Amino acid sequence: SIAVFAHNEADGIATCLDSVYRGNPPRPFRIHVLANGCSDGTESLVEAYARLRPEVVLHSIPLGDKSNAWNTYVHELADAAAVHCFVDGDVRVEPGSIAALAQALAAAPGVNAAAALPAAGRNLAAFAREVRESHALAGNLYALSGGFVDRVRAAGLRLPVGLIGDDSWVGALALMDLDPASGWRKERVSVCDDARFAFGSLRWHRLPD
Repeated sequence: SIAVFAHNEADGIATCLDSVYRGNPPRPFRIHVLANGCSDGTESLVEAYARLRPEVVLHSIPLGDKSNAWNTYVHELADAAAVHCFVDGDVRVEPGSIAALAQALAAAPGVNAAAALPAAGRNLAAFAREVRESHALAGNLYALSGGFVDRVRAAGLRLPVGLIGDDSWVGALALMDLDPASGWRKERVSVCDDARFAFGSLRWHRLPD
């Protein structure tokens, strides 16, 4: 089950969705596009895309907030699945990456999450080093085990609406196994060298940036 978060991503959402397929997700799968607070043509583009790709389902969420969209997916929309993959609508998933994340979770039953690494960006080396050293999740692309998502749902845990840094929050929950008393254990988050994502650099002359 794959969640794609999109807020005014008309320029790149089709490219993102194409890349999800190239990520080779284990079949069968469904792609939930969580269009949150969109005021451009994102939703109509996804609707057109879904007519050609029946695995794609559009969900229109009025509030433009990723944390709220994450809560909506986890607690209301997520399919019963062994793997839940989370993708930002402005990234390109590198070929084979979703399959690699799924394999990383399957390889160690005690792992709650699998982190992908950046394949582009001005601060590429520092970004990748932070993920590797801290076993941090980059919100651009990561996966959670089905069992972990089930436990998040059962516990009623939700991200604070308006939170900036949802990936850090989710990563912390994974590292402490939902229980601060259990300690912060890096082995609960697998860093997957075979899973990568790319994104366009910000440009000072672009008003949206």
